[in-house]
Amino acid sequence: MVPLEAGREVAVSIPNSKLCIVEGMGHDISLSFVDEIAKCIVLFIQQSNN
Repeated sequence: MVPLEAGREVAVSIPNSKLCIVEGMGHDISLSFVDEIAKCIVLFIQQSNN
């Protein structure tokens, strides 16, 4: 929920982080983005377990 470039900088600075960009999402997390956010979380967990 920061400008995209700032999010990229944060992701680079945190070891083992994953940047998940949800197209069209702004500062409001509406229900229309819940599935995409959940996919990002599941993918991160799956990659962390490998």
